[in-house]
Amino acid sequence: MPVFALDKLKPWPWIHGSYRASKKSASSKSRFAPVGSIDTFELPCCPEGMSARHFAISLLQAGAEIEHSLLVQYLYAAYSVDERAEDDTHNIGLEWKTHIRLIAREEMAHLATVQNLLLSLTTGEVYLNRGPINKDVRTLPLPFQLEPLSERSLSKYVLFESPSQSMLSGETLKLVEDIKKSLGAESRVLSVGSIYAALYWLFLESDDPGDDWPFAPESVAEFRGSYHQGFHLKASDFADRDRYLERAARPEEWGVYEAETHVDGASPRDTALGSLRWIMAQGEGPNVIEESHFFRFIEMYKKLIELGDESPLLPVPTNPHVGRVRVGTQIRNKVSRLWALLGNSRYQLLILDIFESLNARRSTEINKRGRLAKWAVTEMELVKQIGQMLPRMFLARDPAKAAGAIFEEVALPESEPDRRIRRQKLVRNSDSWIAEIAELRNRKRQVPEAKKSKRKVPEHTDDATTEGIEESVLDAVARQNDEMREVLRASG
Repeated sequence: MPVFALDKLKPWPWIHGSYRASKKSASSKSRFAPVGSIDTFELPCCPEGMSARHFAISLLQAGAEIEHSLLVQYLYAAYSVDERAEDDTHNIGLEWKTHIRLIAREEMAHLATVQNLLLSLTTGEVYLNRGPINKDVRTLPLPFQLEPLSERSLSKYVLFESPSQSMLSGETLKLVEDIKKSLGAESRVLSVGSIYAALYWLFLESDDPGDDWPFAPESVAEFRGSYHQGFHLKASDFADRDRYLERAARPEEWGVYEAETHVDGASPRDTALGSLRWIMAQGEGPNVIEESHFFRFIEMYKKLIELGDESPLLPVPTNPHVGRVRVGTQIRNKVSRLWALLGNSRYQLLILDIFESLNARRSTEINKRGRLAKWAVTEMELVKQIGQMLPRMFLARDPAKAAGAIFEEVALPESEPDRRIRRQKLVRNSDSWIAEIAELRNRKRQVPEAKKSKRKVPEHTDDATTEGIEESVLDAVARQNDEMREVLRASG
């Protein structure tokens, strides 16, 4: 089993509520310690003897895992919102879906910025790993799950994005405290800002934080007490500027961000500190702006509580899967299962495209880099389309239970030849699933109307809109596969 960056940062004092095993019998379920205060940073500990550069790389890799995991969780939650609910006269569903998808896009921008921060350091490499979701949460450093939008999932998102408690007051402070109490064991979620706070200190030139210090002046003592004197990145820890610019992400390459988001160039030191201030201000930090993820989730949470059962939500499962894992809800409908597999293959290709594009050098591989970035943007759209179709499909045969997108853990082979083999396999599998779905659609069309009620052909949706766009989505995936196949053939 792979070791993830978050695992390497044990112990995890910067998690809301620490984990401990029950003192009852070995067969009893594990439980969580009471929720602790989030008023202090609870900065991650640096392993003894580790340099500032290696510690910064470890923290950035942990940050990448978190951003990637939050990204897929937020997308899944957005897909669970019914923006077409007939009784939603105020278009709350469309508003929620728009806001959550925008936050997910911003997490993608954060993920790209973290890659730039990694590339700005000597020996820093692109890192897109993400911990597993479809596992027992008690075995994970953090209990990430794919969940529909609900009071409980929104509660966790509020805590994920919460600032320092000292930044809150009045009704908002009380609401956060009530949320922690209501979640109980599930309040064991990461105080994400602690990682970025530690990184900000490491990227400073000295123990004197200067005028741009984004935290309270009195907090400097906590940083100085957590890390030894002068524990900062040296000028020699940064990569050569030309080497950095060879691979760093630029906004024009990834034309998928809203006006409010951007991909920061993270070199040299001052720009890196600016990037960290931007990430923290949007939500992953002890100080936040009014339009931060935290306040947007707070407003959604309040409205969902107000609406209760009238909230425009689809009946999607938690942690859907196609029979490869034991934890979660299995998609048993044959057609829905094929669509879930197809969507997952596009997600896998998306991460592979981003990884290989950022590893391609502008001076010698500019065409390859641009092509992979273009493929990635196309895959983002395909993931979105299939992700929004699946909640309109049946989980099994019961129309009351919907399917959902699966975001299986991404396996990125280390060598380029192995990544090529991985891509070929994903394309072949996609072709196979497209053919199976097309065959089932043709069989359905050939069944006489009198016999359709007997359901001899697998029925998977009663939504005319979803059924109407299936063919165009299959065609788009097939065209993307054809283009990749042609390039793979031409490159030998």
